[in-house]
Amino acid sequence: MQKITDYALLWQEIYQARNTSNKRHEDHWAEQAQAYYDRVELRWQKPDSTRTSILNTVKSLENPTLIDIGCGPGNFSMFIAPHCKQVISIDPSPSMLSIYKQQAKIRNITNTTIIQSTWAEANLQPKSAHITYSAHSIYGDVNIQAFIKKMNHITTHRCFLLLRVPSPNAVMSHAAQLVWGQPFDSPNFQIAYNTLLQMGVFADVTIETPNGWKPVYSESIAEALEKVKTQLNILNQNQHDQALTQLLQAHLSQTQTGEFLWPKWGESALISWNPTE
Repeated sequence: MQKITDYALLWQEIYQARNTSNKRHEDHWAEQAQAYYDRVELRWQKPDSTRTSILNTVKSLENPTLIDIGCGPGNFSMFIAPHCKQVISIDPSPSMLSIYKQQAKIRNITNTTIIQSTWAEANLQPKSAHITYSAHSIYGDVNIQAFIKKMNHITTHRCFLLLRVPSPNAVMSHAAQLVWGQPFDSPNFQIAYNTLLQMGVFADVTIETPNGWKPVYSESIAEALEKVKTQLNILNQNQHDQALTQLLQAHLSQTQTGEFLWPKWGESALISWNPTE
């Protein structure tokens, strides 16, 4: 009989395996913030089910306050602000928030409050927002249960989490299985949803459509190997190189131009629930 997995602990173990440095206060987006903003704006020229779902929830309330956790350069905050009384946008990156402030001024959006902080360190009053929303920002927190408990503590109406749903057949899933003995290369939906169940939270799930996935290429198998080793934080190890190289050779397809195409990694899913202590 298999033992019951402690998913909150698994989240912590994968986080710690991938984050061994003490550079938590560095702004990792310093050279990428503008490109990130532009990339999201381009993708959002078409609607998606995540924004539609949250927008419908916002419109069902009267003058709601929404908290955007890990708001980045503010794409979602500025999208939702016209439908809210107030949007509280939280992010630790000065570079991301600089782009956000510039764009908010250009768009004449005045009902947002921008807070430079991590979610764990943000000073917020209990039940101070109708809705809380985190799009892929929960990956940066080692303590998933504390992250979720704070969402419950702050929110009166609905909590939303958008996360990656990696396919069990994805290359990175096979790589994680080879190196770590389990198929998750990073904190993700499967672990988060099961953590919610452990906490007694029965959440709804919507697979995001379309998910915005675009083909990924590597110039060589060696470059692809470096990508895998970087993802798993094993650049200084070589005992898995042969097995990982064989994995990549079996799953990546070479194009006519000589590049190697990665198979689709999976989907994204929106988890939502009514807050409870």
